[in-house]
Amino acid sequence: MKFLKLLLGLIIVCVLAVAVWLYYPQYQIYKAKQSRVATVSISKEDKEQKKIDTYLTDLEKINKEKIIHLGLGDSVMKGYGAQEGESYVDVLSNELSTKLNKQVESVNQGINGHTSTQLREEVLAHKYDTDITNADIISLNIGGNDILNSVKRSGYSQAFKEFSTLRDTYKGNMKEILAYVHEKNPSATVIVFELYNPVKTTESYYSLANKLLPKWNVILYDITSNKELIAETTKTINDKHLNYISDDGVHPNKDGYQQMADEVMYQLENTPK
Repeated sequence: MKFLKLLLGLIIVCVLAVAVWLYYPQYQIYKAKQSRVATVSISKEDKEQKKIDTYLTDLEKINKEKIIHLGLGDSVMKGYGAQEGESYVDVLSNELSTKLNKQVESVNQGINGHTSTQLREEVLAHKYDTDITNADIISLNIGGNDILNSVKRSGYSQAFKEFSTLRDTYKGNMKEILAYVHEKNPSATVIVFELYNPVKTTESYYSLANKLLPKWNVILYDITSNKELIAETTKTINDKHLNYISDDGVHPNKDGYQQMADEVMYQLENTPK
């Protein structure tokens, strides 16, 4: 009887430990958002009278005939899964051009298959120095291939075992990338994207990957400040909006990239700075 009670106690402790491990990061993200300058619904009157400075009003103050929007990262930033001109970078640039009433040029340096380690190495090797220096807006999406490459190399089970190591590597890479970008161009508006679930929707591990996502994305809230705008990709690309995923089961489609751009535009308009 004592043994059964002990066993039951151990099971309860293990279940609670797993629950904390999975769900505590969601709480951390919630608290991090509370401590940052929150995105709020700013009234039309306040916007028109410019009573509140937002990321968008900062862009309106740029005294240039042409604004440059640079995209860095992987295939999601490149626009894989949609036609030419339908990438997030292109769509947001077009929306900003209308809002700001000036030309917004897209410079898309997204590379299919890129990992955070590859991007860090290229950034520190000065590959993008000119683009970074010239940009007024820098959008950054990277990290999905860090996980996918581990899956391709070792399978899902091993990739989940390596999850903590992958996170630590990603965190170090992102800190170096962002520090370098701000050093080269301290006045640029930097937009960093949350990672949405990179596992194919048809895979049995898709649901588990969804639960692990907050443990990955909380890194961004740990290492950034109000100098960066975190694009809440998980609001638009998720298991409730699978219609925004292309036929490959991983990348956004045309509508998905449109939703990403719309979410960023909303945050630019409604996040005080």
